[in-house]
Amino acid sequence: MHPHPHIPKKTASSKVAVGISIVFGKMCSILGYSLIALGALIMLVFTIDGDYAELHLMFITFMPLGTLLIVLGARTKRRIRRFRTYVNIISNGEDDLAIIAHHTNKTVQFITKDIQKMINKRYFYNAVLDFANNKVIMIARSAPINNMLSNEEHTHQQDPYSAFETCTCPGCGAMRTKERGVIVSCEYCGSSI
Repeated sequence: MHPHPHIPKKTASSKVAVGISIVFGKMCSILGYSLIALGALIMLVFTIDGDYAELHLMFITFMPLGTLLIVLGARTKRRIRRFRTYVNIISNGEDDLAIIAHHTNKTVQFITKDIQKMINKRYFYNAVLDFANNKVIMIARSAPINNMLSNEEHTHQQDPYSAFETCTCPGCGAMRTKERGVIVSCEYCGSSI
């Protein structure tokens, strides 16, 4: 049985957490490739100048460490891409974990663990997993404005003279319908739209 869902403390926005992860992933990749290049240079020195014990030690240290950093950087970048994919799916009204798994070609177990890790890392600043119903629940989620519009207003919402507009969040890519000219917070990552 799963414990009660852990509700993370609200931070300024998940944009900070995602931004830190992006920088971390890039730094790991850059440092990893630099260490691999340095290891290759050391290997070249082995063949030209003969056998030096210090160079062997450096080669044995740099190559595996560089490889580890490259793998860590790639894993972080894939997690950020999956986060953006999840946000796009959830922002389109699909909060069922089985449906998210179907859209991403992953197992429900993988999706559940992955989204929980993202909640723990503060990528989602207002989400919890409902294990009983296998859903992602956005806490304090306001009703989408689309649902409040009449059919006539909904069909004309992209009209430049309409009172409403659909925008893309700069932080996570979620689509949001809002009142034109009003700044709102993204319900997924907390960024200003």
